[in-house]
Formats: sequence, structure tokens, C-alpha cells
Amino acid sequence: MNTDNKETSRPSPRPGFVLDVDRNTPPIVFHHGENFHLEKLPAGRSRVVYPSEPLEGLPDPEGAIKDALLNPLGDSDPLPSLLKPGMKLTIAFDDISLPLPPMRKPDIRQRIIEAVLDMAAEAGVDDVHL
Repeated sequence: MNTDNKETSRPSPRPGFVLDVDRNTPPIVFHHGENFHLEKLPAGRSRVVYPSEPLEGLPDPEGAIKDALLNPLGDSDPLPSLLKPGMKLTIAFDDISLPLPPMRKPDIRQRIIEAVLDMAAEAGVDDVHL
């Protein structure tokens, strides 16, 4: 990511919180498989990092996806200019069947993949692997 360009970098809405665990720290809730459990962490050797508040949702996710694919950060060319008829395209993404973090349907990963597939089809790329 190009951090020199002030237009493309955004400050966090608030900094995350870091908890240094001591003897008085209560047990912490952990996600474990499909469940949650409480775990007491070792005092003086553990830190818990809490994330910043989430950003507001995008008012137009499809527009934002298209804009990102047409105007990538850094020195990359727009995706359509990289796609050529007859080329092989491999798309690697997190597993969509596991919605982590939880999100409303359709999953944003699905939306991005569909946008890339549409651009690939328009460019004549038909050898696509997910």
C-alpha cells in the first residue's frame, strides 16, 4: 500500500486498545471452533489486542469494488488491461463458505470474485480457476 499518498491512506477511526494482563485481569473470552470459552492468561507475559471500531459500511459496495479494480493502489495497472484472451486466470481468496468475519449476504468476497469474473469474461479469459 502506498502510504505516501494522503488520498489513499486513512487514519484509524480510533486506535485499538492493548491490555497488559496482570493478576487482576479476569478470564478472557476466546473463539474456539464453533464455540467460545473463558481462559485465564498468564500475568506479566500476555497482552490482549482489541481492534479499533469498525468503519462505516460502504453505501455502494459494487461501485467501490469496480473502482478498486479499475484504479488499484500503487503502480499496478487496472485489472481489465492485465486480462488477455486465452490467458489462464487463478483467483485465490479466503474460503467463502466460512463467513468470518460475519457479514450480510452476499458476502463481499463473493461480490469481488463475481466482479473479477465479469471483467475476465469481457476480456475473453475463459480458463479461470478458483
